[in-house]
Amino acid sequence: MSVELKRRRTGLAYNEKLTKHFSLWNPDFTEIPKRIEKPYERCQQYQLLERCEPVQSRNATQEEMELLHSKNHIKILKSSTTMTEEELKELSQKSDYIYFHNDSYGSACLALGTSIQLVDDIIEQKVRNGFAIIRPPGHHASRDQFNGYCYFNNAAVAAQNALIKHHMKRILIVDWDVHHGQGTQRFFYDDPRVLYFSIHRYEHGHEWPNLRESDYDYIGRGEGQGYNINVPLNVCGCTNSDYLFIFFNILLPIAYQFDPELIIVSAGFDCALGCPEGEMEVTPACFAHFINLLSPLAGGKLALLLEGGYNLDSLSESVALSVKALLGDVCPVINPTGKPKDSVIESVLNVIKVLRLKWSCLQYQPLLNPGQSSIKTLLPSVSNLNSIFQSPNEENYPLIQECFDTSPDAEEKFGENIARLNTIIQTMKLRKIKYKLAIACNDSQGGRPKHEDIYDKLKENDFWDPCYMFLGGNSCERELTNIVDRVFKDEAQSAITLVSKSGEDEESSITDINSISIFTIIKYCKQQYDTNRILIVDWTDGSSCCKNKERFYDKESILYISLNWSKDVNQGASCSCKTVEKNGFNINIHWKTGDIENGDLIAAFYQLVLPIAYEFSPDLVIISASFNQVNKKEVEYSPSAPCYGHVLQLLRGLADGRLIMAIECDSNSEIISECVVSFSVIQTVR
Repeated sequence: MSVELKRRRTGLAYNEKLTKHFSLWNPDFTEIPKRIEKPYERCQQYQLLERCEPVQSRNATQEEMELLHSKNHIKILKSSTTMTEEELKELSQKSDYIYFHNDSYGSACLALGTSIQLVDDIIEQKVRNGFAIIRPPGHHASRDQFNGYCYFNNAAVAAQNALIKHHMKRILIVDWDVHHGQGTQRFFYDDPRVLYFSIHRYEHGHEWPNLRESDYDYIGRGEGQGYNINVPLNVCGCTNSDYLFIFFNILLPIAYQFDPELIIVSAGFDCALGCPEGEMEVTPACFAHFINLLSPLAGGKLALLLEGGYNLDSLSESVALSVKALLGDVCPVINPTGKPKDSVIESVLNVIKVLRLKWSCLQYQPLLNPGQSSIKTLLPSVSNLNSIFQSPNEENYPLIQECFDTSPDAEEKFGENIARLNTIIQTMKLRKIKYKLAIACNDSQGGRPKHEDIYDKLKENDFWDPCYMFLGGNSCERELTNIVDRVFKDEAQSAITLVSKSGEDEESSITDINSISIFTIIKYCKQQYDTNRILIVDWTDGSSCCKNKERFYDKESILYISLNWSKDVNQGASCSCKTVEKNGFNINIHWKTGDIENGDLIAAFYQLVLPIAYEFSPDLVIISASFNQVNKKEVEYSPSAPCYGHVLQLLRGLADGRLIMAIECDSNSEIISECVVSFSVIQTVR
């Protein structure tokens, strides 16, 4: 297999030797060998292993360990290999939530080396992205401190190695483990090359690790100021809606402005529904959506390293669905999102408050005027600090520490969440799709579409094999219904039809024909497949916006969102709605003046389109597209072809991946082909 084809595969790292490390004296300790065995078995059940490229598991070298950890730290861990049980107990009590075993050093060394290897393979394009199913976890470990089940900091050392060995300039570390990764934060606190982003349970300092530095106002130091981002969750029970709210309002805007060359995820699944330590309620399927939202960044260079997760069922399902997302499979449907918790809104606003001067993408909100109430301060009063925050230099810790709340109320809530989790897993429906993309054409010409540039571009980018080219039929209507059938019968994940004028359409504009095509698709979907909710995203021109608005204005089952432009301020004025009409199902985003570029279009998606679309929860996404404006110097509105690929990837998380795009073909076929390829092969966009 060629290196280029391997690059498009997902790497998967696992080694059963990592199961040798466990607590000799506490069988109820939650960090157990089954934490990697069960997720690996679940990946086998989903038949994912044969689709992935095995990543070599190896021990970290002494030089790699010393990239961030002290010689003494390594020496202490290595000495545990020959200790008696009593000596292991004595050593364990010197660190918070740590046990030592004769195989702890070997397991930690193997987990670290495997993490480095996965990241190396991604950077060197041996694999496109990947997941390391490893233990022990690492994000709590600091230079000379074992902490919270962690010995070596896998994510931090892998990032440091990438900075030095591969001369990376911008690395994004996303940490969605339910506990703050204070070790990772400390390593890069003054380094602007690494952006550390953590979403974690905090509860105003009451939640472990009980550190003041885990709050929102710890944003980095010196040159690194603004590159350390903490989103503290001050209540339990945060759901998909809360986490996606954070993604849309903070993570995605800053990530796109930062423009990382590599993303490392400290993938802790203790924030998943059913985990007793986290007490959060993110469903396993939602992690696939997180990955889908991050995948367009960094040219797809995305490495997930397992951190926490202590309910074996939620952990296993979350890991398997994450691997499927890395493979490019459809994101499972999640329930419609709703209003985030007030506490989460406060945390997000606090983060924006302290970071808005650093990141221009956060400056869409005006500053408060003198005399207005400021954002609520969430820090505890000074008198309570000593009782809330622990000292990091405790001499001795209990040999057996409680890992989660065992109160009757907590036990009752845990039981309810387990029942919900089991129902979700048992009723989840996953599409099995043969082709990634179907492209309709009206003439065969040896299996080639009318616009041969598309065929050539797909072949050039090694994306032809996952595509399905078929004859649309001898009429426009038949072609459109064929497209719908391919998508709803799971022959293809998504589909493209190229809308062009025929001899009998001389009196109709291409805009009229495209509008009629969309209407035909919707009518057939409702009649044949009983489709209840349809999202239309229209990025044609202002005149098309008006025509489509007239067709779908009174349809509450159709959410119509138009992103349109015109150089003439008066053209499209009728559809430049400042209010959202018909109970909010008709939304127009109209740009009239100024240079509209990639960042503007992407910002419209994470600020408006995606939050609304996730709440609407469509059964089908239809895109009405025109690329007359792409790369034309005389047009002010000019997002690039790769930019459209990014927004399409973001939309693919919706509607079980069912997406149909109708492209107006009255523009240069070369531009169309570049855009189609960008939809299929995500490229870097600035």
